[in-house]
Amino acid sequence: MIPRVTILILNWNGGPDTVTCLDSLKELRYPNFHVIVLDNASSDNSWELFAKYPKPNYPLEFIQTGSNLGFGGGNNVGLRKALAEGTDYVWLLNNDSAVTPEALHALIAAAESNPTIGIAGPLALTMETPARVWFAGGTFNWLKTRGTHRCYGELADDRRAHAPADSAPIDVDYVTGGIMLIKRAVFDDIGLLPGDYFLYYEDADFNTRAAKQSWRRILVPQAVVYHKGSASAKAGSPNYQYYHLRNGLM
Repeated sequence: MIPRVTILILNWNGGPDTVTCLDSLKELRYPNFHVIVLDNASSDNSWELFAKYPKPNYPLEFIQTGSNLGFGGGNNVGLRKALAEGTDYVWLLNNDSAVTPEALHALIAAAESNPTIGIAGPLALTMETPARVWFAGGTFNWLKTRGTHRCYGELADDRRAHAPADSAPIDVDYVTGGIMLIKRAVFDDIGLLPGDYFLYYEDADFNTRAAKQSWRRILVPQAVVYHKGSASAKAGSPNYQYYHLRNGLM
Protein backbone atom coordinates (compact mmCIF):
# COMPACT_ATOMS: atom_id res chain seq x y z
CA MET A 1 0.00 0.00 0.00
CA ILE A 2 1.30 3.45 -0.90
CA PRO A 3 1.59 5.59 2.25
CA ARG A 4 -0.85 8.48 2.49
CA VAL A 5 0.78 11.89 2.90
CA THR A 6 -0.80 15.10 4.13
CA ILE A 7 1.01 18.27 3.08
CA LEU A 8 0.45 21.19 5.45
CA ILE A 9 1.14 24.72 4.22
CA LEU A 10 0.89 27.53 6.76
CA ASN A 11 -0.03 30.95 5.40
CA TRP A 12 0.17 34.34 7.05
CA ASN A 13 -0.13 37.34 4.74
CA GLY A 14 1.61 35.41 1.99
CA GLY A 15 -1.11 34.51 -0.48
CA PRO A 16 0.92 34.92 -3.70
CA ASP A 17 3.76 32.75 -2.34
CA THR A 18 1.27 30.11 -1.23
CA VAL A 19 -0.32 30.05 -4.69
CA THR A 20 3.11 29.53 -6.26
CA CYS A 21 3.77 26.67 -3.84
CA LEU A 22 0.40 25.08 -4.67
CA ASP A 23 1.16 25.36 -8.38
CA SER A 24 4.43 23.48 -7.92
CA LEU A 25 2.62 20.63 -6.18
CA LYS A 26 0.71 19.92 -9.40
CA GLU A 27 3.91 18.42 -10.79
CA LEU A 28 4.49 15.96 -7.94
CA ARG A 29 4.77 12.38 -9.18
CA TYR A 30 3.64 10.84 -5.91
CA PRO A 31 0.17 9.28 -6.20
CA ASN A 32 -1.27 9.51 -2.68
CA PHE A 33 -1.22 12.96 -1.09
CA HIS A 34 -3.58 15.74 -0.22
CA VAL A 35 -2.94 19.32 0.80
CA ILE A 36 -4.27 21.51 3.60
CA VAL A 37 -3.56 25.24 3.58
CA LEU A 38 -3.86 26.75 7.06
CA ASP A 39 -4.41 30.49 7.16
CA ASN A 40 -3.21 32.15 10.37
CA ALA A 41 -5.67 35.09 10.35
CA SER A 42 -4.05 36.90 7.42
CA SER A 43 -4.91 40.57 7.04
CA ASP A 44 -4.03 40.77 3.35
CA ASN A 45 -5.99 39.35 0.41
CA SER A 46 -4.84 35.77 0.96
CA TRP A 47 -8.32 34.36 1.53
CA GLU A 48 -9.63 36.04 -1.63
CA LEU A 49 -6.83 34.42 -3.62
CA PHE A 50 -7.59 31.03 -2.14
CA ALA A 51 -11.31 31.34 -2.89
CA LYS A 52 -10.46 31.93 -6.56
CA TYR A 53 -7.78 29.24 -6.81
CA PRO A 54 -8.67 26.76 -9.58
CA LYS A 55 -9.25 23.17 -8.49
CA PRO A 56 -5.90 21.37 -8.92
CA ASN A 57 -5.16 17.75 -9.81
CA TYR A 58 -4.88 16.79 -6.12
CA PRO A 59 -7.20 17.06 -3.09
CA LEU A 60 -6.93 20.53 -1.56
CA GLU A 61 -8.67 22.30 1.29
CA PHE A 62 -8.27 25.67 2.97
CA ILE A 63 -8.77 26.12 6.71
CA GLN A 64 -8.83 29.32 8.77
CA THR A 65 -7.18 28.84 12.16
CA GLY A 66 -9.10 31.78 13.64
CA SER A 67 -6.11 33.74 14.91
CA ASN A 68 -2.37 34.02 14.41
CA LEU A 69 -1.26 30.90 16.28
CA GLY A 70 2.35 31.01 15.13
CA PHE A 71 4.18 28.18 13.39
CA GLY A 72 3.55 25.41 15.90
CA GLY A 73 0.01 26.35 16.84
CA GLY A 74 -1.11 26.91 13.27
CA ASN A 75 0.36 23.67 11.98
CA ASN A 76 -1.08 21.77 14.94
CA VAL A 77 -4.58 22.61 13.68
CA GLY A 78 -3.77 20.71 10.51
CA LEU A 79 -1.86 17.98 12.31
CA ARG A 80 -4.85 17.09 14.48
CA LYS A 81 -7.06 16.84 11.42
CA ALA A 82 -4.55 14.83 9.39
CA LEU A 83 -3.85 12.35 12.18
CA ALA A 84 -7.56 11.93 12.93
CA GLU A 85 -8.12 11.10 9.26
CA GLY A 86 -5.46 8.39 9.30
CA THR A 87 -2.54 9.93 7.43
CA ASP A 88 0.72 7.95 7.40
CA TYR A 89 3.01 10.96 6.98
CA VAL A 90 2.80 14.72 7.32
CA TRP A 91 4.97 17.01 5.24
CA LEU A 92 5.28 20.51 6.69
CA LEU A 93 6.01 22.79 3.76
CA ASN A 94 6.73 26.50 4.01
CA ASN A 95 4.51 28.55 1.74
CA ASP A 96 7.57 30.20 0.17
CA SER A 97 8.80 26.87 -1.19
CA ALA A 98 8.47 25.13 -4.54
CA VAL A 99 8.91 21.39 -4.95
CA THR A 100 10.48 19.33 -7.71
CA PRO A 101 8.44 16.47 -9.21
CA GLU A 102 10.32 13.61 -7.52
CA ALA A 103 10.82 15.25 -4.12
CA LEU A 104 8.00 13.58 -2.20
CA HIS A 105 8.59 10.16 -3.77
CA ALA A 106 12.25 10.29 -2.75
CA LEU A 107 11.40 11.36 0.81
CA ILE A 108 8.87 8.57 1.29
CA ALA A 109 11.18 5.95 -0.23
CA ALA A 110 13.91 6.94 2.22
CA ALA A 111 11.59 7.10 5.23
CA GLU A 112 10.09 3.71 4.41
CA SER A 113 13.51 2.09 4.00
CA ASN A 114 14.11 1.80 7.75
CA PRO A 115 11.60 1.72 10.62
CA THR A 116 13.91 3.84 12.82
CA ILE A 117 13.71 6.82 10.44
CA GLY A 118 11.13 9.24 11.82
CA ILE A 119 11.90 12.57 10.16
CA ALA A 120 13.21 13.22 6.66
CA GLY A 121 14.08 16.41 4.84
CA PRO A 122 14.97 17.33 1.28
CA LEU A 123 17.92 19.28 0.00
CA ALA A 124 16.73 22.90 -0.22
CA LEU A 125 18.25 25.26 -2.76
CA THR A 126 17.63 28.99 -2.85
CA MET A 127 14.90 30.06 -5.24
CA GLU A 128 16.67 33.30 -6.11
CA THR A 129 19.97 31.53 -6.89
CA PRO A 130 19.10 27.88 -7.59
CA ALA A 131 22.76 26.84 -7.65
CA ARG A 132 23.17 27.69 -3.96
CA VAL A 133 22.28 25.58 -0.94
CA TRP A 134 19.84 26.85 1.69
CA PHE A 135 19.56 23.63 3.73
CA ALA A 136 21.44 20.32 3.55
CA GLY A 137 20.69 19.04 7.03
CA GLY A 138 21.07 20.78 10.37
CA THR A 139 23.58 20.59 13.22
CA PHE A 140 23.10 21.76 16.81
CA ASN A 141 25.54 23.84 18.83
CA TRP A 142 24.26 23.31 22.36
CA LEU A 143 26.66 25.82 23.94
CA LYS A 144 25.35 28.60 21.70
CA THR A 145 21.79 27.20 21.68
CA ARG A 146 21.87 27.49 17.92
CA GLY A 147 21.07 25.32 14.97
CA THR A 148 23.12 25.66 11.79
CA HIS A 149 22.26 24.76 8.22
CA ARG A 150 24.97 22.52 6.75
CA CYS A 151 26.56 23.82 3.53
CA TYR A 152 24.53 27.04 3.70
CA GLY A 153 25.36 29.32 0.78
CA GLU A 154 27.63 26.81 -0.93
CA LEU A 155 27.27 26.13 -4.63
CA ALA A 156 25.23 23.04 -5.39
CA ASP A 157 28.21 21.47 -7.15
CA ASP A 158 30.30 22.01 -4.02
CA ARG A 159 27.70 20.43 -1.76
CA ARG A 160 27.93 17.18 -3.73
CA ALA A 161 31.15 16.54 -1.82
CA HIS A 162 28.98 16.56 1.32
CA ALA A 163 25.85 14.90 -0.05
CA PRO A 164 26.15 13.36 -3.53
CA ALA A 165 22.84 13.26 -5.36
CA ASP A 166 23.04 9.48 -5.66
CA SER A 167 24.16 8.87 -2.06
CA ALA A 168 22.24 7.21 0.73
CA PRO A 169 20.37 9.45 3.18
CA ILE A 170 22.57 11.28 5.68
CA ASP A 171 21.84 11.34 9.40
CA VAL A 172 21.54 14.89 10.75
CA ASP A 173 20.80 16.55 14.09
CA TYR A 174 17.62 18.13 12.78
CA VAL A 175 15.49 18.87 9.74
CA THR A 176 14.29 22.44 9.50
CA GLY A 177 10.58 22.81 10.18
CA GLY A 178 9.45 24.25 6.86
CA ILE A 179 10.39 21.17 4.82
CA MET A 180 10.05 18.42 7.43
CA LEU A 181 8.44 15.06 6.54
CA ILE A 182 7.30 13.28 9.71
CA LYS A 183 6.19 9.69 10.18
CA ARG A 184 2.89 9.23 12.01
CA ALA A 185 4.49 7.05 14.69
CA VAL A 186 6.66 9.99 15.75
CA PHE A 187 3.57 11.98 16.71
CA ASP A 188 2.23 8.92 18.54
CA ASP A 189 5.50 8.87 20.49
CA ILE A 190 6.18 12.52 21.30
CA GLY A 191 3.03 14.50 20.52
CA LEU A 192 2.51 17.55 18.33
CA LEU A 193 4.66 20.61 17.68
CA PRO A 194 5.31 22.91 20.64
CA GLY A 195 2.97 25.88 20.56
CA ASP A 196 4.75 28.24 22.94
CA TYR A 197 7.64 29.37 20.72
CA PHE A 198 5.35 31.13 18.21
CA LEU A 199 8.14 31.47 15.63
CA TYR A 200 11.50 29.65 15.32
CA TYR A 201 12.96 26.75 17.33
CA GLU A 202 9.80 24.62 17.17
CA ASP A 203 11.73 22.35 14.83
CA ALA A 204 14.73 22.15 17.17
CA ASP A 205 12.45 21.21 20.05
CA PHE A 206 10.56 18.62 17.99
CA ASN A 207 13.70 17.02 16.52
CA THR A 208 15.32 16.87 19.97
CA ARG A 209 12.30 15.12 21.46
CA ALA A 210 12.31 12.68 18.54
CA ALA A 211 16.02 11.97 19.06
CA LYS A 212 15.41 11.18 22.72
CA GLN A 213 13.01 8.47 21.56
CA SER A 214 15.68 7.11 19.18
CA TRP A 215 14.06 8.35 15.98
CA ARG A 216 16.56 9.05 13.21
CA ARG A 217 16.49 12.37 11.34
CA ILE A 218 17.82 12.29 7.80
CA LEU A 219 18.62 14.44 4.79
CA VAL A 220 17.57 12.91 1.46
CA PRO A 221 19.81 14.39 -1.29
CA GLN A 222 17.62 13.00 -4.07
CA ALA A 223 14.67 15.10 -2.87
CA VAL A 224 15.01 18.73 -3.89
CA VAL A 225 12.91 21.79 -3.09
CA TYR A 226 13.48 25.49 -3.64
CA HIS A 227 13.17 28.02 -0.82
CA LYS A 228 12.47 31.72 -1.32
CA GLY A 229 13.51 32.97 2.10
CA SER A 230 11.83 34.12 5.28
CA ALA A 231 8.51 35.79 4.54
CA SER A 232 7.11 35.75 8.08
CA ALA A 233 10.02 37.59 9.69
CA LYS A 234 12.91 38.91 7.64
CA ALA A 235 16.40 38.17 8.92
CA GLY A 236 17.54 41.14 10.96
CA SER A 237 14.01 42.42 11.61
CA PRO A 238 12.84 43.02 15.20
CA ASN A 239 10.63 39.91 15.06
CA TYR A 240 13.51 37.78 13.81
CA GLN A 241 15.90 39.03 16.50
CA TYR A 242 13.35 38.76 19.30
CA TYR A 243 12.18 35.21 18.63
CA HIS A 244 15.66 33.90 17.88
CA LEU A 245 17.07 35.30 21.11
CA ARG A 246 14.09 34.39 23.29
CA ASN A 247 13.43 30.93 21.92
CA GLY A 248 17.07 29.91 22.00
CA LEU A 249 16.91 30.28 25.78
CA MET A 250 13.65 28.39 26.29
